[in-house]
Amino acid sequence: MDDLSKGSDYALSMGKFLNSGTLIFNEVMNNATTYTDIVITQEPAGDLSPLPSWSNSVAQTWLIPPFGQ
Repeated sequence: MDDLSKGSDYALSMGKFLNSGTLIFNEVMNNATTYTDIVITQEPAGDLSPLPSWSNSVAQTWLIPPFGQ
């Protein structure tokens, strides 16, 4: 999630975890340090919405500096 006070409050869909536990993510991020936290959600198969379903959150962590700036 992008920092609310300085950013856009934009949720970025990062990709998916493989059965091995590896996160598949291949994006160029121009301003990665504006993000303050990572939330892992469980999405239904075939979900067409690019936005996460917050009601299906399974984990979250706050990022330490230099993130959130």
